[in-house]
Amino acid sequence: MSSSGRHPWDSNDPYPGEDGPECDHLDYEADILTGIAACPDCGHRWVQSAGEIERERLAQIAYDKMIEDAERQHRSLLGRAKLLIYRVRSWWHRPAPPADEIPF
Repeated sequence: MSSSGRHPWDSNDPYPGEDGPECDHLDYEADILTGIAACPDCGHRWVQSAGEIERERLAQIAYDKMIEDAERQHRSLLGRAKLLIYRVRSWWHRPAPPADEIPF
């Protein structure tokens, strides 16, 4: 913590007064509740516009739907596999017809 009482990552410019390394902020973390985004690579923080927040919200909704669909498909495949195993076991353990009886 600096003498001003602020953490180094609280500043909007992580490299004040110097040309620091260029960062594209491609893998930034966004909080749609506060509207603040932060880059974990360089520490840069910024307030997102309403459009950026909406895009992030829609991306999270799409991701949640994709995960839900994948889980539903997994449960469906698991259910079909259990049914197939049940059928194979019931066929495999089917009692053989008696061989010494005459059928008439």
